[in-house]
Amino acid sequence: MKQQSDAYFISRVLKGNVNAFEVLVDRHKTMVFNIAFKIIENREDAEEIAQDAFLKAFQNLETFRKESRFSTWIYRIAYNTAISKSRTKSLLTNELNEQHLDHYMFPEIKNLMDEVDEKERIRILNRSLSRLPGEEQVLITLFYYKGKSIEEIGEIMDLSQGNVKVRLHRIRKKMFSEMHRMFNLQESL
Repeated sequence: MKQQSDAYFISRVLKGNVNAFEVLVDRHKTMVFNIAFKIIENREDAEEIAQDAFLKAFQNLETFRKESRFSTWIYRIAYNTAISKSRTKSLLTNELNEQHLDHYMFPEIKNLMDEVDEKERIRILNRSLSRLPGEEQVLITLFYYKGKSIEEIGEIMDLSQGNVKVRLHRIRKKMFSEMHRMFNLQESL
């Protein structure tokens, strides 16, 4: 039964089988939580946001237009809920300094990354990702880890496709700048 599409379970819920919504929650709960957590950076708040997002989705399921995937729709609800909560809490983010972007040296970073083993590469990538603000982490996660298209990310984050592309470019530059800084710190030790 779990091999059925999201649309199948949505139709079941809309026909009165509210238990069918559990399958949708099980399928998407990890990413919904991850989106919230990357923005909020607090496990309890992220769990609450995930619950709120699924409750909103359940309550508004009849408004789901099926023009996009259910995953895109629920991720957008989670994203908007997390952003809303983060604004009310006015969280501080650990942004990379914009002036470092001028020193963007992709070939140099590629050469440095080629010199370290895979385990170290993963550590460096994860560390540079963790230094980004939550919204930027979500964008990178959706694109690289979840394989979402530029169009889907635009829908989820309420951005134009051009804006998604520009943000991805800038985020990569920030990450490369952070990686370069990390390599310089290692060399000075």
